[in-house]
Amino acid sequence: MKFKFFIILLIIWIAIKLDASETRTYTWNFLGSSWTFELELNEESMKFYKSRSRLRDYDLYVTDSFDDKFIKSVVSSLEKAAEENNIPQSQVPHFVISFVQHLPYTEDNVTAGFDEYPRFPYETLYENGGDCEDTSILVSALLREMGYDVVLLKYKSHLAVGVMAKLAGGSYFIHNNQKYYYLETTGSNWKLGSIPDEYANEDLDVIPIKVREDFDVVLKSEYTYNATAASVDVIAELTNVGSKRSSNTRIFVYLLKKNGNLWSSKSDNLKQLKPEDKITYKFTDLHASSIEPFKIRLAIKRKHELITQIESEWITCTAPMPEIMLDFASSYRYNKILSSVEVDVDINLENKGSLNAKDAYLLVSLENPETHISWDIEKRVIGSLNTGEKRKIRITDLKAKTKLDIKIVVKLKGSNFDELKLASDWLVLK
Repeated sequence: MKFKFFIILLIIWIAIKLDASETRTYTWNFLGSSWTFELELNEESMKFYKSRSRLRDYDLYVTDSFDDKFIKSVVSSLEKAAEENNIPQSQVPHFVISFVQHLPYTEDNVTAGFDEYPRFPYETLYENGGDCEDTSILVSALLREMGYDVVLLKYKSHLAVGVMAKLAGGSYFIHNNQKYYYLETTGSNWKLGSIPDEYANEDLDVIPIKVREDFDVVLKSEYTYNATAASVDVIAELTNVGSKRSSNTRIFVYLLKKNGNLWSSKSDNLKQLKPEDKITYKFTDLHASSIEPFKIRLAIKRKHELITQIESEWITCTAPMPEIMLDFASSYRYNKILSSVEVDVDINLENKGSLNAKDAYLLVSLENPETHISWDIEKRVIGSLNTGEKRKIRITDLKAKTKLDIKIVVKLKGSNFDELKLASDWLVLK
């Protein structure tokens, strides 16, 4: 016996001009009969779903508010077909389950180009199939619309469904003191309560399904700092990826120390956001140490209920230092009879850094580095060398009495920067 039923679904969620609809045909067997179900789906609606973020929990694909009318229409058509063909009421959920189980299994990386790409129910039916995530999401949405309490069962590399049913038998899981019977969606011969051997003893997480708000957060930061302190601006780009409008929520930003304590924090009331609405918040002038690492934590809460929380990596400020450019030129006069030399040195200094140099001074000497002999070391105090400042220093009549070749060595030292040292080429005394 064959049955065929046909419905047109042109659901408009957004104000766009719709292209012509496309027919999808689904065929499966149930209770010894062959069934054919046709849907008229729309390419523009499919584009809308494909444009949406996949950074959301599995349960939010099930409760997606943009799917409500669509899921209701599919369930209504399946239930009507079951009633018109005298399927017992107790078998109607199995009829719906069988419809989903007969969809072809397709890998994400083949159909979507990604290894992990959960689909909304509309996408799964448009693509005429999907993997375990997609069919579990789809059947959960259909059963919820029919009034059944369902959860998702997350294994290490598999997703299935748990259905709370009084008359079921077989494998079940306890969640909130209720029995949820295992439902496998990737195959046509799995009855409610039958679990594949490979998952019978594997650990799993039970994912409750409820209508809720949730947020995809893009966290950015900008900061300035000096030798001891950092001033941090935090930018949070939020999208409500949940299935209901957000309300009575507040956004908090914390700067954390390594020991878990706070450097500083700020907060603001979060505006109500409908699903897929976006908003950007900026929190300015939070304070932390530039010497110790700090981390940014963003949390969205409703009173004491934590809705969303993300953290940055640890941020380490590179303490600013003076960046001093040092060079010099020299001239000398050599008296061969007396074996003596007199040297004049012109030194150029420039601080190109973001911090003033403190307690700076020059040491200028005549040396023979090979013998470690030095002559006439002169110290010249510079003091502070401010950011952007240039300084010219002339040192005259440095003297050495030697027949050895020598070098002019210039050292710059200070209390808040590393020592700088330059040496001339050999002065050949002849």
